[in-house]
Amino acid sequence: MNLIKRILHPSLEPNELAWITANKSVIDEVIKRIDLKLNIGAKPENFHLEPDRVFYRKPINQKAEIMCNKIGLSNKPTINMGHIHPGRGGEFKRMPGVAFDLNTKNIESTQDSKSFVINISEKYSRNARIASAVLAHEITHFYLYQHRLMDFINADRKMEEMKEESICETVTFLIGLGKIYLNGLYGSGLMPRLPLYIFIYIYERINFIKGIPPKISRKNLEANIKKIILRMSNHQELIES
Repeated sequence: MNLIKRILHPSLEPNELAWITANKSVIDEVIKRIDLKLNIGAKPENFHLEPDRVFYRKPINQKAEIMCNKIGLSNKPTINMGHIHPGRGGEFKRMPGVAFDLNTKNIESTQDSKSFVINISEKYSRNARIASAVLAHEITHFYLYQHRLMDFINADRKMEEMKEESICETVTFLIGLGKIYLNGLYGSGLMPRLPLYIFIYIYERINFIKGIPPKISRKNLEANIKKIILRMSNHQELIES
């Protein structure tokens, strides 16, 4: 390994490396099974939705429409900024965002719904990158139910080893919204179910599987995210095995 590269971009910490090694088989199997189920065959240059400056300047509803068009959702959500779930308190008050059916107030009802709503909390709505990441995550929840992937996931014992939120976060990368999600995570205060370096592993693993080269996969990513990717590149054997 190039010494200068190791100095400029140190390897993962031992605890980070140990976590990936311990959970790699489960994560890889989930990626494999959902990827086969989705069968997304986009060309490498078209796989990721590119969050450039023009994208981040757009109103939140336009961002939602772009994401939905990217992943093939015909029903576009209504976006509300500044509050979360109507009629619910407790844990919902602390959530960055939530998706639900307007009539039943449950996300589980959205698979046949045309009344899809996403609420993003005021705390996370002030920053375009963070709000976009929340939006990408909640749209993925809708995608899971629209494609009845939750039935597929719940029927698979291997999938049970990962929580629904972690699977949703993994699917966000598999449907091409990963760059938007990563850009909003770093230093945002969001509370994903998996550590950031795990998301970098998932992102890089999917890029390897899809044959997406670094010049494409690292385009339009925040500088701090690129630094973690370069740290991960010191462990290429994990990505390619």
